[in-house]
Amino acid sequence: MEGPEDTVEKQKRLIDELRAENAKLKNELQRSKEQQNSTSKRPLGAMSNLNNNSSNTEGGVDAGVSQKAAANMLAAKLGGVIKKPIKSVTNNETVIIDNTITNNNNNNNSNNNNNNNNNNNNNNNNNNNNNNNNTNGMDSKKNEDQSQFKKYEMMLKLGISVHGAVGRMIQDGIDKDVINQFKLKHG
Repeated sequence: MEGPEDTVEKQKRLIDELRAENAKLKNELQRSKEQQNSTSKRPLGAMSNLNNNSSNTEGGVDAGVSQKAAANMLAAKLGGVIKKPIKSVTNNETVIIDNTITNNNNNNNSNNNNNNNNNNNNNNNNNNNNNNNNTNGMDSKKNEDQSQFKKYEMMLKLGISVHGAVGRMIQDGIDKDVINQFKLKHG
């Protein structure tokens, strides 16, 4: 049978073995930390740096996010629209946009004629001549309305709802009559 002295001796040996094992593990941990620190502090060579930079060619905010997607996300948060250059629009789309604007101008001119109740024949003749020449017979306020319509119609093409475009019109201080015309036209 083992006496209390044998048990104490065994416990001392176990404690010594555990301390030795603990010291060995601490040394290994210290070495791995030093290696990790030395590799992070080591300057990269010119070629490895170039290779690292070229891996993300789109330059997005995060890996896998392109600049275009990041810009669209930012625009959505800010409630704005990223304007695209005219060059990005194809010729067919440009023709469609031009025809739409021309038709709107002609409709507004005929509405002006009806609103004036044909009181002024000279004014009506001028409007008719302008319609025939495909030029605007509207005053400067109507021209501004059409250019503003163009901005908000572009918002619709970019996927913003009519409600969102109307909200933007209200923020921009557009006249309520113009907003109502826009709502009627675009539903």
